[in-house]
Amino acid sequence: MQTISRHPFFCMLTLLVLLAGVQKGYAQNVYKEQKLRTFSGGFVAGANFSTIDDHDFIHYTKIGANLGGIGFMRFSYRTDLSVEVLFSQKGRNTSTFTGTNKPGLDFIKMYDRLNYIEVPVMINYIDAIKDHFGVGLSYGRLMNYSEKYVTDRNLTVHPSPKYVFNQDDIELLAGAEVHLYKNIYLTVRYQYSLLRIRQEGFGGFTSPGQHNNLWALRIVYLFN
Repeated sequence: MQTISRHPFFCMLTLLVLLAGVQKGYAQNVYKEQKLRTFSGGFVAGANFSTIDDHDFIHYTKIGANLGGIGFMRFSYRTDLSVEVLFSQKGRNTSTFTGTNKPGLDFIKMYDRLNYIEVPVMINYIDAIKDHFGVGLSYGRLMNYSEKYVTDRNLTVHPSPKYVFNQDDIELLAGAEVHLYKNIYLTVRYQYSLLRIRQEGFGGFTSPGQHNNLWALRIVYLFN
């Protein structure tokens, strides 16, 4: 009888152990999932190296600020969503001689500064050492801009409002955030306008349409 009575005891004990293991595993998974689905945020500080695409002229010589905040929402062990709100300076700055199709009008300097409020949104892959690799889209709203050209006769020209830039800019972006130390990351990113930032530039020498074209290099500090 004692041998028979031990069978249900051992069966119940085994079942309790299995249930305890399942509950523990489930609790760990829930905890892990909750931990992965938390938010984190921080500050961004760095620089844009930009130009405005037109004709065959591409030089990343305009340096501008890239400052703001960033937030991450973790979806899974390897993916998250990042959203930023930035003050972003773009444009062009060159001293390369540039001819036009207008007789007697050649430029030795072109300068454009465009100040945007920008909201980049990216889907990121996270590797085993916390590096991020992502792609996404960015919406930019032009706050203000300045533009001037210097001719080969040393005459400074400020274009008329006819050549105004569009207020809205949508850019495709791709980049990486390399984990440096603790909560500090280094960001390298490439961005290019999907829409024209204006139809035509001053001087009549540009191809139809202009686009922002830039690299960004930033330091990101996360709070958690």
